[in-house]
Amino acid sequence: MQATNSIDGILSRRTKICNIGFIALAAAGLFRALAKTDADPDLWGHLRFALDVLKTGQIRAVDCYSYTTAGQTWINHEWLSETLFGLAWTMGGTIGLQILKIVVGFAILGLLFRFLTSLGIPPLRAVILLIISFLMLMPTAFAVRPHMFTSLGFAFTMIILYQAESGQYKQLWTLPLIFAAWVNLHGGFLAGAAMVALWAFFHFLGNYRQWSKFLPPLIISAGATLLNPYGIKLPWFLLHTATVKRPEITEWSSLHPISITGGIYTALLAISVLGLVYSRRPKLKNLVVLFAISAILPFIAIRHVNLFAVAAVVFVGDHAADAWDRLWRSPSRTFTVKNWLVAILPALAAIFIFLPSLRMIDKINVDKKFYPVTAVAILKNSQAEGNLATSFNWGEYILGHLGPRIKVMMDGRRETVYHPEIYNQYISFNYGLHEWDEILKKFPTEMALLETGSASCNLLALKPEWQLIYKDEVSSLFVKKDSRWLEPIRKAAEATKPLAGDIYFP
Repeated sequence: MQATNSIDGILSRRTKICNIGFIALAAAGLFRALAKTDADPDLWGHLRFALDVLKTGQIRAVDCYSYTTAGQTWINHEWLSETLFGLAWTMGGTIGLQILKIVVGFAILGLLFRFLTSLGIPPLRAVILLIISFLMLMPTAFAVRPHMFTSLGFAFTMIILYQAESGQYKQLWTLPLIFAAWVNLHGGFLAGAAMVALWAFFHFLGNYRQWSKFLPPLIISAGATLLNPYGIKLPWFLLHTATVKRPEITEWSSLHPISITGGIYTALLAISVLGLVYSRRPKLKNLVVLFAISAILPFIAIRHVNLFAVAAVVFVGDHAADAWDRLWRSPSRTFTVKNWLVAILPALAAIFIFLPSLRMIDKINVDKKFYPVTAVAILKNSQAEGNLATSFNWGEYILGHLGPRIKVMMDGRRETVYHPEIYNQYISFNYGLHEWDEILKKFPTEMALLETGSASCNLLALKPEWQLIYKDEVSSLFVKKDSRWLEPIRKAAEATKPLAGDIYFP
């Protein structure tokens, strides 16, 4: 008996060593993936606004970066995220931003890993499930953007709902703290609140006698969303904007099944469904319903794929692992020298992946084929001031480099600062629809930086009062012929050479 216990102990230790090796390899791979960062179109704006908040100490401010907002108060629903970006930048520049993103990424997957292993799922199996789910988290993992905080908040919230459904109601008292922070970090708190409300409804139907154990913390959580600079106005405002169609924005379009993301979604959905079908664990019906709802979200907007990934791990992860056990039973654990190599080789591979990745954290890539890098350099060198017509894709890139000296027509903040009428006029201008130049007539505009080949670019080129100063495959820079900045910008265009090589933030 003692000999058997001794052998089991040795096998257990060796299994742990093997798990550590593969977990280290997965962690190194995650670090490598997170270290590669492409600049989000709104990053320049986020940082500029953050530095303004840190400088002035004011969250609610009259906008000074656009000439079509007419001094309108801006509802900055991401002020806390931006403040964190600003602090990270102030302390460490690009490396500071990268470290913040990497920490949040590890926090999300670390939280999910700990949850899965707490359910008795073997660590290696948990890692495999998380690798699949991470592929769905990539849209929020490869950019420094407030959206990443929604992935973290959603993970916390779904785990708490799982625990509450299992009778651990005390965990619900954590939700008010989560929502008090989340409402100031990103508008995605609405998705978390909706899932909580749905769970409360379904749970109440079968457990109404215990209402006093789970409803009070949920009511307080709803009140916690009012702890923001705008009070009740913010949740109502975001609820309205969340239901507005944005066909011009890719990530707000529906998930296309025939795509890379659609393929990964289908694979994760298939694994989840098979897990539910073949699992021997008891199914918590309310959580299965929430999982089904989360599976629909990407078809409302592709930006919700991260929510589905988190929900699949939390609500179905244990069933997928149990189905794995049932369908593919683990082989006998007989360790030899080769088995030890299986433990050592992943650890060595982790080192070789991790060390080169360290050289990537001081860079955030800027795509010269997307951003008007040279045209913005021309405007900067000319010292021009005034109003610039441009698309919202470039708005925050431009205001980050040139604002508030040069004010933009539109930027990625859209409904939070621009009146709906102005936004509709911009859409007409951008796509050359209806009275496309109405916004140019309504607001004095001296310069225009437009996508080469776009409808607005082609139409503006036909206007005799506008002069094309610079053009490349990405952007076209126009200046009004009667503008005092025509000659300074022309001279700057002649003197400014296109930037060679890779471009990095800022």
